[in-house]
Amino acid sequence: MRRKWFMVIAALLAIVLIAVAGCAKPAPPAPTGPVKIGFIGPLTGPISADGLLMADNAELAARIANEKGGILGGRQVEILRYDNKCMPEDTVAMARKAIEVDKVKALTGFWETANVEAVRPIGREYKIPVCPGTGGGIDTMEDWYPGWFHHGDLIVMDMKPIMVRMETDPKLETIALVWEDMEFTRDGSDILHRRWDVSGSPIEIVGEIWHPIGQGKLKLEYTKAMGFNPDAIFMSEWSPPAIIGAIMALHEIGYEGVVFTGTPLARGFILQQVGEAAEGIMVGATLIEDPSVPENVAYCARHREEISEDIYFCGMCQFEATEILILGMDKAGTDSDAEKIDEAVRTLDYTFLSGDKMELTPEGRVVRHRTYLAQVQGGKIVMLEYTILELEDYAYYLR
Repeated sequence: MRRKWFMVIAALLAIVLIAVAGCAKPAPPAPTGPVKIGFIGPLTGPISADGLLMADNAELAARIANEKGGILGGRQVEILRYDNKCMPEDTVAMARKAIEVDKVKALTGFWETANVEAVRPIGREYKIPVCPGTGGGIDTMEDWYPGWFHHGDLIVMDMKPIMVRMETDPKLETIALVWEDMEFTRDGSDILHRRWDVSGSPIEIVGEIWHPIGQGKLKLEYTKAMGFNPDAIFMSEWSPPAIIGAIMALHEIGYEGVVFTGTPLARGFILQQVGEAAEGIMVGATLIEDPSVPENVAYCARHREEISEDIYFCGMCQFEATEILILGMDKAGTDSDAEKIDEAVRTLDYTFLSGDKMELTPEGRVVRHRTYLAQVQGGKIVMLEYTILELEDYAYYLR
């Protein structure tokens, strides 16, 4: 009798287990389509030369990954382009379209601090990784969330070599500053005043002039700068129209003193347009061609073959930012879990085009230690020396 009841119960239990198994939902299939990354940048307007070069470099990083078999089990990486016209409100609109309509899994690009700040809350809201290719500033480091990386340049990277040269050259005691007005350069002004507006400083800032972004006619501004009779002028111009206008203005006025500027002068097409007017200008540069770094040499060769001879820090930084996202997703084994991707990025064995090994602060700030001082000689950018960025140079941005 007991045996009979045991068999009945066993049979009923088997039926229940079969029924439960039949009702269980099958595991969803693994994604097989492309991994979409949204590039948002100034594809039209006065900054479009930078934006288009950045977009091309994002696609170069994706192309290299795809040639190696893709990521996440063979999926191809696809870059979708969006034009923000260098306007924060357009950055927000394009970010929402990219995520909600086109289903991108990460965002990069941007240009200028205000655009980076505009996109951060969108990344937090949708919990997707964001890695700016350019656009550094104090506020971009606030309100961190897992998956928020900041690779974009900081103005201190361009200014540190200039500050060191000014402070070590006994012939240079005074400087006039001319700034293309944006949050990025406001940070630069603050840094210089903190450093030199102190008792015992070897450098005196004798004048400071601001003008709107994208302005190309700058003779009046640089005439005023010369009027301060400085030992050197620092032209902090970042859009192609402004850097070209500034150089031509100084040439027309006949200024023969020392001139410093930032990375934008390293652009080949700008050097061609300004010709001999740029001769002798010293350039503080985040990234330039560096034959001592194998990764840099390989990148430059590929860039010349597939994009252009115009090798410029905006493109180089954007290439690195896109690679960081791609490699992070692949190592994490996911394109949809920002926390896992954040953990993976922090342990990447990645070498920048500067030769530095990648390092991140807890807030996701990419730390690059090597920056450059170069000079225009014979119509070309010639590297003069390296300058090492210390962690205290970044402290201003992490306060």
